[in-house]
Amino acid sequence: EYGRYYKGTLYRMETYTVSRGTGTDPNTKRITDQLVFDQVPSESFELRDNTLRFYNGLIATDGAILMYAKISDQF
Repeated sequence: EYGRYYKGTLYRMETYTVSRGTGTDPNTKRITDQLVFDQVPSESFELRDNTLRFYNGLIATDGAILMYAKISDQF
């Protein structure tokens, strides 16, 4: 489960799963994994070399690739 927050207030609790090899990077058409929220396929993502990437739409039409890099094993 995970919670969605808006302006610091929890407004929705949902479940999610990871679906291996069912997503697609819309820019390169490469196969990626995909998050599935409440049984609805959602964001394609990739975890590679300590970097988590989310693929949201085509870059040429206001899409984005969000990247998060691991910088430490400590909190």
